[in-house]
Amino acid sequence: MFEVTVVAQRVVFDSIQNAGMEISNIDITPNMLATVRQSNAAFKAALEAKQRSDYRTAEDDRKQ
Repeated sequence: MFEVTVVAQRVVFDSIQNAGMEISNIDITPNMLATVRQSNAAFKAALEAKQRSDYRTAEDDRKQ
């Protein structure tokens, strides 16, 4: 998981530099924050659903 985060950060950093901008001059808008919060909530929900699914699968395997 950490490797994916590092790669994603590098992609964003490289994209900003390729656009000719400085990373320190990026304005973080309320819309950007809302988008990040929404994607984080969706990620957490998917992770919890996967964990529940994995737990149910493990329980079913034990019952057999």
